[in-house]
Amino acid sequence: MNPSKKALIIGIDSYPSLPLKVCVHDAKEMAEVLEMPEYGFEVFLILDKYAKRRYVKRELENFFRSGAETYLFYFSGHGIASDLGVYLGTVDYEEEDEGIDLEFLKRLITNVAAPEADVVIILDCCHSGAATIEKPVRNEVVLHTYDINRIMPTLPRGRVILAACLGDQLAYEEYSLGHGIFTSHILDGLLGEAADKGGYVTVPSLYDYVARFVAASGLQTPAFSGDIRGRLILGQGLTPQWRPLLEEDTYIELEKDARQNWDRYRATIGNMHGEPERWKGEGYKMACQILEPFIVWTRHRISENPSLKSRPKFMEVTNAAMEELRHLSYPEVGTVTTKGMIVEKLGSGNFGSVWKINYGDVNKLAAYKIYHANELSFRKKVSRFRRGYDAMKQLDHPHIVKVYEYTECPLGFYMEYVNGPNFRDFIGTIEEPKELVGILYSVAETIKHAHRREVVHRDVKPENIILAYDENQNQWRPYLTDFDLAWFPTATAVTKETGLGTLLYAAPEQIKKPNSANAHAPTTDSYSFGQLCYFTVTGNDPIFFDNTSNSKTLEKRIRGGWSEESARIFLTLYEKCVREEPSQRPDFEEICLTLMRVITLHSATSDDAILPVGTFFKEIIFSLVGLSPENRLDENIFVSLSGRTRVMIREQHVYSETLDLIYDFYLLENAALHGGISHEQARTILVRRINNALNDFPNAEFRHGNVAPFQAFVYQNSVSRSMKGVAECTELIARIIDQLERTA
Repeated sequence: MNPSKKALIIGIDSYPSLPLKVCVHDAKEMAEVLEMPEYGFEVFLILDKYAKRRYVKRELENFFRSGAETYLFYFSGHGIASDLGVYLGTVDYEEEDEGIDLEFLKRLITNVAAPEADVVIILDCCHSGAATIEKPVRNEVVLHTYDINRIMPTLPRGRVILAACLGDQLAYEEYSLGHGIFTSHILDGLLGEAADKGGYVTVPSLYDYVARFVAASGLQTPAFSGDIRGRLILGQGLTPQWRPLLEEDTYIELEKDARQNWDRYRATIGNMHGEPERWKGEGYKMACQILEPFIVWTRHRISENPSLKSRPKFMEVTNAAMEELRHLSYPEVGTVTTKGMIVEKLGSGNFGSVWKINYGDVNKLAAYKIYHANELSFRKKVSRFRRGYDAMKQLDHPHIVKVYEYTECPLGFYMEYVNGPNFRDFIGTIEEPKELVGILYSVAETIKHAHRREVVHRDVKPENIILAYDENQNQWRPYLTDFDLAWFPTATAVTKETGLGTLLYAAPEQIKKPNSANAHAPTTDSYSFGQLCYFTVTGNDPIFFDNTSNSKTLEKRIRGGWSEESARIFLTLYEKCVREEPSQRPDFEEICLTLMRVITLHSATSDDAILPVGTFFKEIIFSLVGLSPENRLDENIFVSLSGRTRVMIREQHVYSETLDLIYDFYLLENAALHGGISHEQARTILVRRINNALNDFPNAEFRHGNVAPFQAFVYQNSVSRSMKGVAECTELIARIIDQLERTA
């Protein structure tokens, strides 16, 4: 980002009295575009509940005092002109306190912003529901250019305002576009349509583009006010454009073709919608086959000639086709698609629903992922969905779900069906650490393969890993899926967008700076994989942005079946993966090597291998309290997890393969025995409990200690200096601690 170019973006939908629908979406996409390298703005975004009058006023003042060379302020929400003034409505709007007074904004851009700075104000003040207000508040009307000019009749050089409509017009939201009409064309222009022959987007070229296409809609005409210095370049490095308007005869011919194609579709489908069984058996498939080429045709025509969006007859047919596409995005079980019959619904996610189908002539099972119909107008999300398919298509790896065919009607794609649970549902199926780490290794190696192909997944989480049992290998195989947030170099700058993934697994930069280079770097996968490691051991999601607590929890939970060394390596890997600074995280080469080392340690630790005495003690203590530092007082002293019993382990005699041990148990608080018994009675009960606990250990005996409130020595002879011996010692110590800490 260029600190000399700053943008403040505000979008408000949730007005209490008259809510809007697309202003927040407009603001988010405006922020995403301005953060592209071609524009390089440092963007500050204020949305909905945060857009309160006092906060916005303070942030505006700070914004124009920040010393930038170029300022861009964008507002999408209600504009209010009353008998008291002209305002940009804030979310806490109320009588006599409507929001940001344009007089205040004028003072900021005239007196506070440095005289040599350029200031661009873009106002899409929407109030399209004004006609439905039954009881207007005082004398309020929609904010028009007339009102803006009344407050700002003249501006200093370098200050310009682009407004959504003229003085006698409303600014409209267009739900089928997912944007306000004005902002929709602003975004198209910034994404390259307003670029000149040199690939520059300037304020004049942007206004010319927007004015031409918005005015052609017949609903509103944008307005320009102010005096620019030079060209006032907003962005550069975009694809040079030269798209003259079509001849009127060409428009008429395209409108005629569109209408004929649509009429042909309607005539073929007829009333099959009203015959459920026929619709599922043949109608749905037929509708998809006929409508798909028509939708592709209209999209290509608009892409080649954006001015078609201003032709009501062409857009009437296009919008009708889009409504039919939405209907086709909701199939039922038993519906026959272009590739087979739907068997069952497998689930839904952020981007679409997944269905199991009998695929093709061979009647094999496959999955069909269909994009959410209610979000077809969200262009960036649609492109992200397509990019996810492209990412999976270019990755040839046995642990990545294979994709087959992309469809435009409905919007979706067929892919390999993996018969098994996702990783969230799988946890608890197996407990053996070596197998769990083996699954993690396969996932890590798969991500490494993707990174080598310059594909970053950006959404590694339990739900995006599916497990299938391999009967031949007698093991579980993980499959990585859902690359909907994938990022790779061929995804050009004009399709960048926020990708949050699941908040608990997303890297900090994906949340805080979603359009930054770091938010699309391989290190985002390193962070998410670290949190996946946490989930694998604990069975719980990590605490949001509290990796210190997560690390402590992992220390305590990583015990059974692990060796002390392998546990420490794994914990260190987690802590490195979730570092705040992306550059300090390991890449997947290092992650794979580390996990392989953990697996090797598990494989090499034979139950019968003779251990050094120090290692033997470490493994006993690790098995009882894990890596928790607060419970480990010394190499051979620890405190029970409850904190009530201290245990010291000492060797009495060491032989070639065995050793004799002494355990010193000391209660750190009085024995909590019920019934108001005396200290001597409590000691007697504890002694009896310990002797009973030792009945299963013929090589162990109890002896009294003398330190109050209670001390006991247990001698254990001829213990094997192996992992088998560690297990035997661990069981004995655990039983004694349990007897000492019982409350009844």
